[in-house]
Amino acid sequence: MRAMVCLLMVVAGCGGGGSTCNEKTKGYVDCEIGGMQCQPGQYCGRDVVGAPVCVNGCLSDANCGCNQVCTKTAGQNEGVCSLHAAMAVCGDGVCDVGETPQSCPGDCHVGAVCGDGVCAASETPQSCPGDCHSAAVCGDGVCAASESGATCPKDCPDVAHCRRECESYDFFACFAAGALQSCYDRCARASASQITQFTNCAATATTSCDTSCLDKLPL
Repeated sequence: MRAMVCLLMVVAGCGGGGSTCNEKTKGYVDCEIGGMQCQPGQYCGRDVVGAPVCVNGCLSDANCGCNQVCTKTAGQNEGVCSLHAAMAVCGDGVCDVGETPQSCPGDCHVGAVCGDGVCAASETPQSCPGDCHSAAVCGDGVCAASESGATCPKDCPDVAHCRRECESYDFFACFAAGALQSCYDRCARASASQITQFTNCAATATTSCDTSCLDKLPL
């Protein structure tokens, strides 16, 4: 979730555009830590415990694919990748650069749409908590700055605890190279309930060469 992520410097990206743009490299970004590479439409970030994650959105055009630009709402640091104005297609369900509610009402809605990531004037934290975050509310699915895995495990999965349980496995003796990092990555993708199931299993099971507890985490 966006509220769980702090911005991380982008150290490498691919340029290009128009007919010379390379679809295989444009928008793919190597992160500063963790050896991760984020795909077009994502940028490098960290979760609440500092683990590297790829976040949906963009900080600049470097995070977007060919013929796309990073479009931001006024006052927002992050945006979304959308087609360049010249490539905009009215009716594709995306309000692209160059389209307006007047020129393409089907793509650009005048009214507020809860769930679009924008807290419109008519929306409130009560009517649309997904778009409008105010005071921290444990259980709303958003890990606010004042919440933690200890104070609100429903919103803030204890990824650090999950990673520690990964280390209880003897990956070097039992599994292929890179399996420990894979376990870390699965912790980062897991919900609070999945992490609880995994850590409870790993704490009581014989985990030396047994992968059954790992099935509790998402692939």
